[in-house]
Amino acid sequence: MRFGVLILLAGLSLGVSAQQPGGVADTYLAQNQPRKQMADIPDSARTDEKGLQSLRPYVIQLESMMKWESNTPEWKGRRDAWAQEVLSSYYVPQVAKLLLELEAATDWKAVDVNWGKARAGWITKVKAVRSRKALGEQMQAFEAALKWEFMQEDWKTARDGWVENVVNACNQ
Repeated sequence: MRFGVLILLAGLSLGVSAQQPGGVADTYLAQNQPRKQMADIPDSARTDEKGLQSLRPYVIQLESMMKWESNTPEWKGRRDAWAQEVLSSYYVPQVAKLLLELEAATDWKAVDVNWGKARAGWITKVKAVRSRKALGEQMQAFEAALKWEFMQEDWKTARDGWVENVVNACNQ
């Protein structure tokens, strides 16, 4: 499934719509699950959702570039549903919550030793995220804590483009 997501990302970068009828995101959206889950978030927190679709693929790209051994064993069973939730998220706090879930499923051996000191503050910042820009900043902070040896080889050449794309998506 990781490669399926990469194909989806490649399609997005070529301008192909990720919302093709009958696709994974369509199926998930048809279930109306994301909107029901947002009932506990007040309207005042539902900000900056316009344009979120430009940032969501980069959350998935980051995860797809992490080697399986980067994550806890339980992640393999959760991963596909997680990716569907990211793609169908309508509000910034939803994606922030999914970023927190990814981080929590990341094995300690895959992060820099300094992450233990920074983690609590990062979690607080992610929980307070209400804009794409703030979400993108926290995505980049988490990515910076990941060790190179726990990332796919392609990440070495893709990383600079990913950072640029995240920054651009945040500034749209």
